[in-house]
Amino acid sequence: MTIRLVQIRSKKSCNSYLTSVQNSEILPPYVVADLYQRRWRIEEAFCTVKRILNLSYLWTGSINGIQLQIWGTWLFYAVLVDLGDAVADELGVPIEHVSLEMIYRGMYHFSVAYQKGLASDES
Repeated sequence: MTIRLVQIRSKKSCNSYLTSVQNSEILPPYVVADLYQRRWRIEEAFCTVKRILNLSYLWTGSINGIQLQIWGTWLFYAVLVDLGDAVADELGVPIEHVSLEMIYRGMYHFSVAYQKGLASDES
């Protein structure tokens, strides 16, 4: 199989990508870089779900319990991404620039402040 090396230079670095698509008109270099970034977001999602939301540990051995844990964790992750998207919109930045981990960790601090009457949930 023949592969193509694509190198993208920016002010700070040079990134290299390999692709099996030979024709640069079909797959321009900037599209290769964008696809790689999107693929990397999937890896980050699995890392977040396993590390922060503790899906790397199963609470039960029953198939039903495992399915419920996986379903519930991914559902919470979807809510976290939606909240991250709202924060990104409010800040006027792409969601890639918002840390879902920091939003997750900040939820605890917000709930404590809210219970003490120091914060409100009004936008």
